[in-house]
Amino acid sequence: MQTLAVGNTSGLTTWIQQNVLGLVILIIGVVVIMAAHKKNLSNAITMISIVVLGLLVVGLSANGNGVAVGQWLSNLAFG
Repeated sequence: MQTLAVGNTSGLTTWIQQNVLGLVILIIGVVVIMAAHKKNLSNAITMISIVVLGLLVVGLSANGNGVAVGQWLSNLAFG
């Protein structure tokens, strides 16, 4: 009887960090430039802030630092 080996996601995490995030940032930059060309800067700034928050969440999950950041934020709030 064989048991399934539980794999890790380090290969996928590395691939996402090296390939996908840079491409997403490049695409967002082009979209922001296009929005600025149309003089629609408020939407561009909103999109940038949402993308930065999304990248922050991806970075926390990829590096496994989510717990440390949560403890730091709780220490800020509750001392």
